[in-house]
Amino acid sequence: MPQRKQRKARIRYDRIISVIVIAILAVYAVIQIYKSNSGNDIPASAPEAYEPFEPVIYLSPSNQEDNAYAAGNTTEAEMMRKVSETVKKQLEQNGITVYIAEPDFSLQEKIDYANENNVTAHIAIHSNAGGDSGSGEGTECFYNPKVPGSRVLAEYIYSRVSRLTPTDDRGMFDGTQGSAYLYEVATSEVPNCLIEVEFHDSIDRAQWIIDHTDEIGKSIADGIMQYIDYAQQLHEQKYTESSETENGEQN
Repeated sequence: MPQRKQRKARIRYDRIISVIVIAILAVYAVIQIYKSNSGNDIPASAPEAYEPFEPVIYLSPSNQEDNAYAAGNTTEAEMMRKVSETVKKQLEQNGITVYIAEPDFSLQEKIDYANENNVTAHIAIHSNAGGDSGSGEGTECFYNPKVPGSRVLAEYIYSRVSRLTPTDDRGMFDGTQGSAYLYEVATSEVPNCLIEVEFHDSIDRAQWIIDHTDEIGKSIADGIMQYIDYAQQLHEQKYTESSETENGEQN
């Protein structure tokens, strides 16, 4: 019998394409479901937790017991500690935490304390001397321009004290350079300044300091409170900016 030719099976490309399309869609659906479930497992990042601003002030009165006053049988160390106690009292009445350097602290110990305790501001409190002539007069203030906040702190304190003192004042200076180099100002890492309240080697001006320690202390405290308000605003602004950044990233 003659052999019949076998018919070749017809390839159904349309079915193959349909199967491929269905497979691709299935894989895509699985990927989307996985992404959706994975996203639910990851909590949205929250803004940084707010930390309340709790200022801590560090006062560093002169401990120079050998600097005798021209009046009153007293010393720079004694009078400046008295001024510092008034500053402390005024600030504590406003709810501010205040520490005063111990009388036997070395300069290095004073600086270490300020740096290690991350205080809000470090204020050194001194009276001045102009040599044997006793002709110096006025208040001056030194600060560290490399430490943010130091100049503002110095401005607030100096402006208050300079209004009080009876003589022409001397201004504000960089305490980290040249002949004005002051170790306590130059090496403190927190906002800092050193105020020199009048000259104690003149009889009249030494007596003025002795008679006005409370007023001097209150003036310094007023300047510090003004700085605390400034630092509070910076703290709030930093938190607000952090929250806005977080919200922007989430959106």
